[in-house]
Amino acid sequence: MDKRYKQSRYNFFFDAEDGTHLAFNAMSGGLAIIEDGNRDEVQRILADPNSYRSDTEEKKRLWDSLLKGGFLIEKERDELAVLKMRNRVGRFNTDSFGLIIMPTLQCNFRCVYCYESFPNISMKPEIEEGIVRWVRERTRFVKTFHVSWFGGEPLLRFDVIKRLGSEFKKIAEDRGCQYGMSITTNGYLLDEEKIKQLVPLDLQRVQVTLDGPPEVHDRRRPLANGRGTFNQILENLVALDRLAPQVHITLRVNFDKTNLMYVPQLLHILPQGLRDRAGIYFRHVFSYHRNWSDMKCEKLANPSQNIAELQKKSIMSDFRHDPADSIGPMAAYCYADYWNRFVVGPEGNLYKCTVAIEPGDRVGYITPHGKAHTTPLLEKWASVDPFEDEECRNCKWLPVCMGGCSRPRVYGEAKVCFIEQGAAKEQLNNIYWQFKKEAQKLAALSVAL
Repeated sequence: MDKRYKQSRYNFFFDAEDGTHLAFNAMSGGLAIIEDGNRDEVQRILADPNSYRSDTEEKKRLWDSLLKGGFLIEKERDELAVLKMRNRVGRFNTDSFGLIIMPTLQCNFRCVYCYESFPNISMKPEIEEGIVRWVRERTRFVKTFHVSWFGGEPLLRFDVIKRLGSEFKKIAEDRGCQYGMSITTNGYLLDEEKIKQLVPLDLQRVQVTLDGPPEVHDRRRPLANGRGTFNQILENLVALDRLAPQVHITLRVNFDKTNLMYVPQLLHILPQGLRDRAGIYFRHVFSYHRNWSDMKCEKLANPSQNIAELQKKSIMSDFRHDPADSIGPMAAYCYADYWNRFVVGPEGNLYKCTVAIEPGDRVGYITPHGKAHTTPLLEKWASVDPFEDEECRNCKWLPVCMGGCSRPRVYGEAKVCFIEQGAAKEQLNNIYWQFKKEAQKLAALSVAL
């Protein structure tokens, strides 16, 4: 019996700024350009695929392309069931193991919007030893192991990073598993000497935040003594670009109403070398723990639209679209949703989220002997299910959101929807523009060759 087909429930059709007809399937991540002459034909196929006759080579090509991109699927396929399977298999897969380690909660910056309180807590040798023992046991059967350093400012305890980083690399080599590490740092202490010592520890990625041109950034992200930080950070980034070309650089820009207008200036003053290889993404400042009246920031009416506009400007300034801002299918929204990923605090406490590290957020702890004990809160994180939410279940953006941040659901707070349809389409438009720009570069290169 011949197969029967239907249109995917997760298809989107819209026009790019230049009038190009685009199609996006949230389930597969397929982004397609539909030529003017084929637009009506595509709609005819999707409207009644089982009566459509592919009696020419062009019609057959269109049919095959829609099938390959996931716009057309087998009639018996239950896409919601596929999403559930993707979610379960991804979240509870034990082939990979990931840690975000906070060697200290201290920081040398005093950013105006920071949610941390900077207690004088740093990792002690017995906690380091407990983590090493726990990791040695936990990685016995994994295929990949990744460590990300976070804080506070992790480079304040560079000694811990070196010691544990060396141990983790040895463990991964003994286990025969793939290993790498990354670091989220304010960048001020990331000098040439530290870069040279981090690279042999399998450093793969560095994320640094810049909030605007020097005078704007320095107001928002000063040292604890009030001095500016922009120039030193930029000097260190240039050194990283020169000394470690294999390390991926991600620039993050935090914005609110007070600095939004200055962000484009930042894009233009950064060296071309950084623009050519760094990914950049944008996040609006919002409050998890503090009242807005306590923060020296101002809320925005439509931050998702602002992000899309900044993405477009960054692409036009030769930056790459960073994966952090990509739209595509995922198994879960965040690292916190995955069973085998944890945040490790400086006292050996285990958490699921870097913005939930208060005593009541603990999901477990590691003893100096390398044993991990868990709390009932871990079960709450593991049992979060976006498919129980009718609004999420019926949303066409579910494959690229998977219910959004789990934290509100864990703590019984109001759900936060991170997808705004207009802004999401703008971001897809930006991905199209990046592909178009890269194609133009390749065409120019082929002519030059």
